[in-house]
Amino acid sequence: MQPTTLSTQRGASLFVSLILMTALTLVALGSLSTSLMELRMANNTESGMSAFQQAQAGIDATLAAPANYYIVNGSIGDTRCYNISGCVATIASMPEPIAPPDVGVNKLRITRVTNETCPPRTRNTATSCAKLRATSFVSESTYNNTFAGQGQAELAQGYIRLMPAGDNRDTGGSTTDTRN
Repeated sequence: MQPTTLSTQRGASLFVSLILMTALTLVALGSLSTSLMELRMANNTESGMSAFQQAQAGIDATLAAPANYYIVNGSIGDTRCYNISGCVATIASMPEPIAPPDVGVNKLRITRVTNETCPPRTRNTATSCAKLRATSFVSESTYNNTFAGQGQAELAQGYIRLMPAGDNRDTGGSTTDTRN
């Protein structure tokens, strides 16, 4: 058996350890890249959900205070708008959390899609044409705050509004010229 001396060692362990360190460094860099991508995906999902909630808030506001936003007397295609240029029948203000018009991130359009009809009958309500009338509307809500990194969403929701048969109010004024 020969004794081990410094002159007989050729540095094989140094070479193996350098290869292992390089491999571990590449694995660490790959993990970092994956983590950054997942962080971006989470931020995009959060922005999208926040934008969706802001757009839904516009529709919810019109459903919460229908007398302020619906065109009770009018014809099919009559429209009321919030923060949309060129719309004749405008909505001056909306409640919080809807952004004010000067910010320009929320837009809302309410369109009448049917004339008055008899209301739909359900098991739980006794409705008649003599007491109530129904009109269908579509609300389109847009939220776009991408310039601030907060996302963009567009929603449309249809609904039926029940009104007393003798209700002759017109909350939108004369709206025959407001078709957009």
